[in-house]
Amino acid sequence: MTTKITASLAAIFLLLSCEKQTVENRTSGIQSADNSVAIKYHVGDTVGGGIVFYVDSTKLHGLVAAFKNQGQTTWNNDSFVVTGATGTAIGTGALNTKKIIAIQKIAPYAATLCTSYRGGGYADWFLPSKDELAKLYQNKSFFTGFTQFYYWSSTEVDSTKAWAQSFYNGSQTKKSKGGRFFVRAVRAF
Repeated sequence: MTTKITASLAAIFLLLSCEKQTVENRTSGIQSADNSVAIKYHVGDTVGGGIVFYVDSTKLHGLVAAFKNQGQTTWNNDSFVVTGATGTAIGTGALNTKKIIAIQKIAPYAATLCTSYRGGGYADWFLPSKDELAKLYQNKSFFTGFTQFYYWSSTEVDSTKAWAQSFYNGSQTKKSKGGRFFVRAVRAF
């Protein structure tokens, strides 16, 4: 009789343990047919060498920003030319950064400070677009180390100006590419 009770209790414990695991998997992500779990991310999570400040509608992908500023510098390398980096939307910062570097070449300046950053062991950091930087400002409470000054975006206005974001009041302003403003690298995950 004691053996049957012990065996029954062990079976119940095993069932409860399995059920608990299934519930935990469902709350931490999406469980697929092959039993793998896709993690859903949220603003403020730490992942991919930084802190999440934007997630897409699937909550599986988004953008992270570096834990600290990469420095204070000019947007350009003292060459006032059009680079074609005019993307403003979320998702355009990486291409803007490539366009800036293709034209400007010689470093250092805002875009190269981002691409040379290796936070978390990643080599795909870039200068955020105007809208990416605005989203970062909206979620700045999840970060430390932001100054209450301007940060460069990768979005160009013309040969002499680019968009910058105030981290004091949230305004976005066209600034001379020769101005020295702060830089915070971002990357997609």
